[in-house]
Amino acid sequence: MCGDPWDGSWCELAAGTYTLSVYNSHWEPITNRVSLVPLMAAPGCPAVVGTRFDSAPTTGLAADRLGIVCHAFTAAPGERITADFRLTEYGDFGHWITDGTGKRICDSADCVLPAGVGGYRVLAEVRRPTGEFPAAYSLKVRRLSNPEGCVPVAMTAYGSAPAQAAPQTGCRTFTPAVTGRYDAQGIDARGGVSGIAVHAADGSAVCVDGQDCLLTAGVPYTLLTDVAVRILSRTATVGCESGVTLARDHKGTFAVSGEVDCLNLPLPQGAHVAVLSDSAAYITVVDAKGAAFCANTLRDGTCVLGGTAPYRALVSELDPSDEGDVYRLVVHRTDAPSACRTFLPGDFTGKPVRMSVKNSTEVFADCLTIAANDHSALEIIQIQRVSGDSNADVSILDEKGKPVCSITTSYGSFSTCALTPKAAHTVLVRGRNVPAEFALTRLDVTATARGCVPTAAAAVGGPSTGGVPATPGTFLCHQVTTADAADTLHLNVRDVQGSARLIAYTANGDFVCDYFNEGCAATGSTRYQVLVQVPEGKTAAPAYRLDALRIGTAAGPAPECVKVPNVSYGFGPLTATLSERKTAICAVLPAATGDRFDLRFTPAGTFEQSPTPWMYDRSGLKNGCEGWLTSEGQKYVCSLPNASPKASRPSTFVIGLPEKPAQASTAVRLEVTCAQALCGPDERTIGTVGPSTVGQGKVTMTVTGSALREDSVVRLTSGSFSVRSTTLAVAPDRRRMTVALDLTKAPSARCP
Repeated sequence: MCGDPWDGSWCELAAGTYTLSVYNSHWEPITNRVSLVPLMAAPGCPAVVGTRFDSAPTTGLAADRLGIVCHAFTAAPGERITADFRLTEYGDFGHWITDGTGKRICDSADCVLPAGVGGYRVLAEVRRPTGEFPAAYSLKVRRLSNPEGCVPVAMTAYGSAPAQAAPQTGCRTFTPAVTGRYDAQGIDARGGVSGIAVHAADGSAVCVDGQDCLLTAGVPYTLLTDVAVRILSRTATVGCESGVTLARDHKGTFAVSGEVDCLNLPLPQGAHVAVLSDSAAYITVVDAKGAAFCANTLRDGTCVLGGTAPYRALVSELDPSDEGDVYRLVVHRTDAPSACRTFLPGDFTGKPVRMSVKNSTEVFADCLTIAANDHSALEIIQIQRVSGDSNADVSILDEKGKPVCSITTSYGSFSTCALTPKAAHTVLVRGRNVPAEFALTRLDVTATARGCVPTAAAAVGGPSTGGVPATPGTFLCHQVTTADAADTLHLNVRDVQGSARLIAYTANGDFVCDYFNEGCAATGSTRYQVLVQVPEGKTAAPAYRLDALRIGTAAGPAPECVKVPNVSYGFGPLTATLSERKTAICAVLPAATGDRFDLRFTPAGTFEQSPTPWMYDRSGLKNGCEGWLTSEGQKYVCSLPNASPKASRPSTFVIGLPEKPAQASTAVRLEVTCAQALCGPDERTIGTVGPSTVGQGKVTMTVTGSALREDSVVRLTSGSFSVRSTTLAVAPDRRRMTVALDLTKAPSARCP
């Protein structure tokens, strides 16, 4: 009728006779002990000292697992009671509140007593103490509604210490003088901060986590804690300091553990603001009414101050375990001119102007200004570490506070930024307060870029150009030109170290070639800024070579490209001898969506020594070739994206010099195999077989259709006579084939 076979149970029994069933869940015999404890009010349940918060805790010993600990307390229905039962040495236990009937009123430590028969008690079951039985325990029963024995606490002024702990009660009362928003927090002995729940007079929770609590003047509130208490008003100004100057470092000190400083900010309503810190402090910006702003966007400069001016920054210690008590911050208004240094433009001479930003134990941040009339539409902003091992973050915003880009040395060193036309920009740099130096560079990547080497695009089969790499991390530039914006160019940079990379932009600065791709195709401009860089940390080769080849025109593929008539089963061989005078060959493929080709170079070699392939889908110019490591060695596979239904996807195939040629010239022989049942747009079909009448003897016949194979056969039968053809020739477009048949012994017949 009731009971948990695995543990103790609570049953409500009427008068009568009952059977208690006990069974063994183990494999071997065991000894069971059973107890039956009436839970109704009865002698042997001592009362607690009292329900005041300054009452001494009740202590005792739990004699056995089969026993129930019982303590009575005096209270009235409707009162909110807390019961805190603890074992001295920890362990597994459960406790609850009951009345004289033994019914479980509350399982939680926060219980509003219902009307009942009285006889309120706390019952506890000690199951598994850490030590042995008897197990020592303590019990506090406290009245949370209209509590007694609490220690009053006053609001904490900014810049001052929290109220000392009152462990003798674990209860504080706070009566605000002004209605407003408050933060109630506990500060432990190590400086750790945690929110404190705030309770109303009836014991109900007004604010569970103690954050941003709206409290009414003259109303007492209760806080349960035995550590130091910090109660801050977000609207108070007592202890707030002035002296923050925009774009200048501000240094502060936490004089005591748990201190929160308040700094008045010289900013109007609607201002865009960035507040940078050295990571020693947590900063919250609030308005005159205590509303907080921009919890997650203070650093990037996109915070817009709404609400009601004036504004203040509330500064608290981020990590109390840190030895230092000093913090530093700097406030920038990002939608107005600032007193930052001018960020001078660089160029591609190999020795561009770089702006030095230095960090020290006293300086962790800096800022730069880009004048409205001194920038292009798109620029590379680059940050490089000169000394030290710390990281830095960069945010760039225009004069209206709009973010245009950001960089962090943790993930990269440069970014292409679209700067707002005819607008000044602010560059915010945030590092750490440790010795370090960074260099910032900005480079125009549009047609007005300075220091680019003029480079005319060559026809496929033409020569490469080249140069000497700059110091790793520094960009060089070739301004590659072609006659028509409809031309398609193949761009690639090579060196014997395999370390050079390129990134390319149109005349307007639009991005066309990814820094991380090895070669690319571009169209839509008559001028391209092709940037060459050896990444920092890599070794530069003595020289690099740049391929800039015209593989397409407004009329279609470049005339130098071989036109492959069919790719149903592959194509080739493609043969050539490549050198720096003739760096590549190309072919035009009648391919289709989903095509996949295996490439076989003769002689075979590694990726670095073999010719390099690219297959550009002409509709998107994405390269579909990639290298694979297989059991047969290193090989290339080229493919086109899938689509349904299958559709024609003409592509341009480029074969270029190896990354590391073994000698001055490289012989190319390439066989390409379709890696699936059928490639290209054609389906396998048979049209006609003719002529329809042939004489006896050895004859030839013609088969028409599509995707015809060399091993396709014509079979003629007549009665017991049967003959199969041998293939003499298949047309390059695989739409016609010529076969031979020996009809010397054939009876007379007519082809259908």
